[in-house]
Amino acid sequence: MKKNKFEKYMYFLMSGFVLITVGIPVLICFVTASLNVAGIVFAGCLLLCLLAYLVHLLDDQYITGVVEDLSSLVDVLIELEEKEIFPDSEDTILSKLQSRVIKLVEY
Repeated sequence: MKKNKFEKYMYFLMSGFVLITVGIPVLICFVTASLNVAGIVFAGCLLLCLLAYLVHLLDDQYITGVVEDLSSLVDVLIELEEKEIFPDSEDTILSKLQSRVIKLVEY
């Protein structure tokens, strides 16, 4: 996905979070005529937004780590060394990719 398209999706999702975080408590305030209930709902919506942001940060850190590992694998292959970056004992997509790239370099 191109960076501009990704940024548009992220801005769309962030605006949705803002609308939900503000809109639902306002709607609750009109329906129940209670500021206390609307405040509690607002706090809950805000907490959910913060949790979503934390999940995004953790996901970004994980992806950054995978890209760094792939970069290390490419560096090893450029130097034509046979060194495992991802353990072969694990049945992951990254270890399978590593074995295929090593086979490609060997031939």
